Amino acid sequence: MIVGLISFVLGWVWIAYEIYRAPLMPEDFDLREEDIWPGEERPCNEEWEKDPDVLEFLEREDNSEVWTNEEDNKIHTVGGLSNDKEGSFMEFQKKQKDFSKKVKK
Repeated sequence: MIVGLISFVLGWVWIAYEIYRAPLMPEDFDLREEDIWPGEERPCNEEWEKDPDVLEFLEREDNSEVWTNEEDNKIHTVGGLSNDKEGSFMEFQKKQKDFSKKVKK
């Protein structure tokens, strides 16, 4: 029994010690940014903004008429989510609420 209790306490002490020593931030690992993102793989590399293919793509997208067709004009959205203009869903919700009240009586 005492051996089990001692091993239990020592186990928790070891876990607490390992948590205390664990590196939590990249600075704790003694890493430099060059070690994490070597050379041309760096995500903050802004050369892509000058790439002719990217510029051509962005220009083409700016001038595209993909959002001006008739189907898109028929869609009613609020905050990017579809919504019905007539409010028929709210009428349905009101009917459900009234029905629930009748059933509870």
